[in-house]
Amino acid sequence: MPTPALERLQHLRPYLRAILTWRVAVLVGLVLLVFAGGQRLLGALFVSSGMVRQQIHEAVRSQTGLEFLVSGETTVSFWPSPMIALRDVDILKPGTGKPDAVVHADLVTGRFDVISALTGSPQFNAITLTHPTFRVERSSAGRFAWQADAAQSSGDARTPLDDLRLGRVRVQNGTFAFHQEDGPTVNLEDLDGTFEFSSLSTALSFSFTSTAGQKPLTVSGSVLNPGKWLGGDSSGLSLKLSSEGVDASFTGTSNIGEQGFLSGTMEASASDAGQVANWVGLSYPVLDKLKVVDLKAAIASEGM
Repeated sequence: MPTPALERLQHLRPYLRAILTWRVAVLVGLVLLVFAGGQRLLGALFVSSGMVRQQIHEAVRSQTGLEFLVSGETTVSFWPSPMIALRDVDILKPGTGKPDAVVHADLVTGRFDVISALTGSPQFNAITLTHPTFRVERSSAGRFAWQADAAQSSGDARTPLDDLRLGRVRVQNGTFAFHQEDGPTVNLEDLDGTFEFSSLSTALSFSFTSTAGQKPLTVSGSVLNPGKWLGGDSSGLSLKLSSEGVDASFTGTSNIGEQGFLSGTMEASASDAGQVANWVGLSYPVLDKLKVVDLKAAIASEGM
C-alpha cells in the first residue's frame, strides 16, 4: 500500500519532468548560443575581408585556371550571420583584360562558414550575383576558357572543378552571351533565376527567366554531373524551354567537349513554326506555311 510520502512523490512527478525538460532545453539553447556566438567572435578576431577574398581567388585559380579579380570594395560582417560582399568582380583568363572577362558582376554577396575560412577552405551558400554578365566563348577547336586552362594543368585524373562548392546561387538582372567561332551566337537579357548544387560532382538544377530576341524565355533543367560536363566529359542533361508560342524539352546525354554531341529525346510544340524559325534566326519560306507543329523525336548529333 503506497505510503503518504510515495503518493506525494508521484503527485510531484509531472512537475519534476517539466522542470527537467525545461532545463535540458535551456542547456541546449545555451550551447547553440555559445557556438554561434563563438563563431562570430572567432570571425571578428581572426577573419578579415582580405583573407576571405584571397581564399576565393586561390580556389578559383586552382580549380578553373581563371583569375578572380575584385576591383571594388570588399566587406565582411558577422551579424546576424557571417557574410561577405565584393564589388566590381571579374573572372577572366590570365593575361586578358576586364572587357574579356568570362564573368563580371557589379556585386557578389554570400554567407560563409567561419571555421572553414579559418582552415583555408571557405564554404559558401546563399550567393547572389547582382547585374552579372556571362561571356561564354567556344573556340574553333571546341574548347571553353576553363577547359583550355584545365588541359594545361597537371596530369591529375580528377576534373579540376570537382571541389568547387557554392550551394545555391541567385542571379539578378544579368546577361548571357554565347559565341562560337564559325558558329552561332546566343544572347539572353534580363536574366533572373537560380542554380543549386552542393558540389560539382552532384546534380545541378537551374531555373531562369530571361528575354531572347525581345521575347520572354523560361529555361529550367538539370545536369547530372556538372563537374565532368564542364570539364568536357559526358553527362545526363534535362532541359525545358518555354516562350511565346513554343515549348520544347530535351532529355538525354550531352557533351560540350571537343567532340561535343547530344543524344536523347526531344519534344517540341509551336503554334506558328515560321515565327519560331525567325525568332531563332532561320529563314525558310516553307516554314512560314507551317502553323501548329508537334514534334517528338530521338536525336543523335555529332559535333557542336
